[in-house]
Amino acid sequence: MVCDSTSGLDQTLPGNDAPLAPAPACEAVMDEVRARGLAELASLQQRIDGAKRTLWALTAAARREPARIEAVIADIAALERSQQALFDHSIEAMMAERCAACRSGRAK
Repeated sequence: MVCDSTSGLDQTLPGNDAPLAPAPACEAVMDEVRARGLAELASLQQRIDGAKRTLWALTAAARREPARIEAVIADIAALERSQQALFDHSIEAMMAERCAACRSGRAK
């Protein structure tokens, strides 16, 4: 198994104490997909943080605007759902790229 590189799991074969090592090409593909996913997640997290700061400012205001507060809360919820979907998509993309690299022979 060339690309079986899930960290934290036991990757030893019965009778063999050495863990399976991923091929360098496979690792490079996974690193690229992982980096792209992390950059997108970081951008989305910044938007969530900004919306939360806005919510804090709105709730701390002397004169509160309930409709605007509700809108910001809805935005935060939507952003967090998007963040979860993006995370799921990033994992799927990483696995697909990893498998494609193995099938095409790039990972050898």
